[in-house]
Amino acid sequence: MTSPEEITTTRRCISAFYNRLSSRKVKVEDTVSCYDDTIIVVGTKDASRASEALTEFVGEEQRKLYESSG
Repeated sequence: MTSPEEITTTRRCISAFYNRLSSRKVKVEDTVSCYDDTIIVVGTKDASRASEALTEFVGEEQRKLYESSG
């Protein structure tokens, strides 16, 4: 994932990603983070569930931001 620059100062962000993946029974094998790039490594069998879970999560959070600003 490539995130906006604000991710570097957003607390508990990666925990939110992990929680969402955990709720879908996705095993995280490794995580690498460098500035605004976050690479979460999952197994092949979990890849589609992980992608779906994170895409839904980001969409939900974007909707919350939109609703709170509108």
